[in-house]
Amino acid sequence: KIIKTKLTPPEQKAAAQVRPQDKLAARQASRTRGLNIQALGMGGSYSTFGGQLRCTHSLPQLHYAVTAAYEQTDGQFENADYNRSEAEGVLSIPLAAQTNLNINADIQNLDYGLHGALFNKMNRDLQYINFGTLFENQFSNNGSFRALYRLTSFELKTDTLNANYSEADNILHQLNTQLNISISNVDLILQARALNESIDIPDSSSTQKNSIIEFGLGARYPFSSKVQVSAGVMFQDISFNSLLDKSAVAPYGRISVLLNNNISLFLSASSGYEYENISARWLKNPYLAIAPEQYKPEKKKAVVRFGGEVTLTNGFTGGVEISRAWHEDFWYWQHDSATGLFKSHFLPKAEITNLSVSLRGELFNNLTIDTRPTLAMFSFEKDGTTHLADDIPYRPKVQLPVTLTYKINEATTLSLFSEWVGSRVYDITSQEKLDSYVLLNASVSRRFGKHVTVFLRGNNLFDQSYSRWYNFPEMEAQVMAGLSATF
Repeated sequence: KIIKTKLTPPEQKAAAQVRPQDKLAARQASRTRGLNIQALGMGGSYSTFGGQLRCTHSLPQLHYAVTAAYEQTDGQFENADYNRSEAEGVLSIPLAAQTNLNINADIQNLDYGLHGALFNKMNRDLQYINFGTLFENQFSNNGSFRALYRLTSFELKTDTLNANYSEADNILHQLNTQLNISISNVDLILQARALNESIDIPDSSSTQKNSIIEFGLGARYPFSSKVQVSAGVMFQDISFNSLLDKSAVAPYGRISVLLNNNISLFLSASSGYEYENISARWLKNPYLAIAPEQYKPEKKKAVVRFGGEVTLTNGFTGGVEISRAWHEDFWYWQHDSATGLFKSHFLPKAEITNLSVSLRGELFNNLTIDTRPTLAMFSFEKDGTTHLADDIPYRPKVQLPVTLTYKINEATTLSLFSEWVGSRVYDITSQEKLDSYVLLNASVSRRFGKHVTVFLRGNNLFDQSYSRWYNFPEMEAQVMAGLSATF
């Protein structure tokens, strides 16, 4: 349910192998007719229990879905007393054979009781309301149009010691439009996007107004059956109160090459501003302080990615990707000793290199593996000095996730997930670190007939003592059991 606003991935959209007009027709044709009801119940360690009920119904001229959910725990998530209730509704109306209108509304109430070193409990209440409408039209075999409007309301209240701000209201309007036209072998992509965000901080008697307007033109051209090129440019106008008021030109491009049936390569480049709205950041990090001056877009001078994928004869698929990013501003989280929370800060002239390797396939009969280890290297300039290695807080240099899935029989599946996370700096000045840790999670599910599935999950089976965030230890070993039914 997290709403993100990313300003620089247009090259990924332009590189999609399936055209939007083809996706619309496939989605309409794939809907299950009739009434479908799904129910889920679960319970486990730390007084954790919850449930979800979802009802979907498809008719020739109407499709709708209604979902209600509730979760409660004394520590299962982020070592927090946590309650979440949610109601969601989705309505899809085929206006014509090639036209579709989608309307959705989502309301969530979240109540955190976060445990930290400077206070026995910090209460944080959130109310999150999201409304969206999507219009899609395939006006011919060679073109399509889509428009998305989204309204997000986010209210946050905090009860803790020494907090600079205890309450914030966030209203976010987003409008995204895209027009695709195919002329001969060239796909033209015309995009326009607008974001308007209002942040009201009653404690400071101020309201911050943020706005972003983007428009641009791109094209995708297949030189042959094995080579495809896409390129374009976005024009960005950004206004963030007194923090930032700039315009920028953000070009992007990508080339994909299929060497043979088993090997493919790609090279992409992009630039421009990137922004993740405030409500998304608060939902991602419940320990984030309320301070509007912390939030502004990052500016990337350039991002270059190169990678490839190979399919081996034994069914394994492997990939490698290397990326290099040059930032004029790079934001990170830093612990604030006065409140015990975290604040966003910005580094000038940061450079980040990432290397990731992926491998997935069947090791033995019915046993599959999926892994994607990553290595990151950082540098930035501060006080005229270039700092290297792992100087940026909460950015591990090495991560190694591995998932093993064993299909015991047609009805029973066993999964193991292990992740090693390297040490991370938590204070950019002292360079003090959080220890590395290894997590092992497991789950087993058993299907009974066509409608009922039971599952058992275990998290942190090694009973590791570890922290993702400074002063906020994570929970010990946990067990969860549940049942899902479909009718």
